[in-house]
Amino acid sequence: MQMQFLPDLKAPLNEFDEPRVIIPHDQLTNPIKPTSSTPETSINPIYLGQQDKQRVWETITLSCPPDSLARSDSSLQTAAKNSLDLPFITNLSESQDICQWPSSASTKHGFLSSPSTFHYTHHRVPILATAKFSTFHDILMPSSYYFQGDIAAVDDSKDTAWQEKKDLVYCKCDVPIDAAILPCLGLFPQRLISYVSK
Repeated sequence: MQMQFLPDLKAPLNEFDEPRVIIPHDQLTNPIKPTSSTPETSINPIYLGQQDKQRVWETITLSCPPDSLARSDSSLQTAAKNSLDLPFITNLSESQDICQWPSSASTKHGFLSSPSTFHYTHHRVPILATAKFSTFHDILMPSSYYFQGDIAAVDDSKDTAWQEKKDLVYCKCDVPIDAAILPCLGLFPQRLISYVSK
């Protein structure tokens, strides 16, 4: 969904990293019936599911086609697992489409593995969010952090001169690792450091 197609309305703003709206594939293929907004129009409640610190792969791939790799049987999953270990992206579109990933990918990303907070809805509601995966239907908007002057401030005087820099890689994370994902040695930062340190 894109901003220019929205009517004049009030929409909830989700400032968490986690997106919210997942519309199952069978609902995506059904046409939306037009409605008119009148005082008599009934407002249906929006139900939120909750899967904090749990496996969420089956939930976030509900919008994928039933025959997609993400929702396929174990034999196709095993065949695709080896390609997941390639160090370079060979197809940008496929790499961004979770439906093209085997379920083993869920162990390679903290959010896919066990998000600290995960509240979602299957309702078609316009929720503004600052980030989302391909299977979500939130409306993207710039993060409020871009409008806070001190977040992106850089002090050049504290930077090391180019000639004095060393060939080292380290990872700094400004979000504490949740106890639910402490066994995270296979996640992206650790895989990157392991790969470039060889």
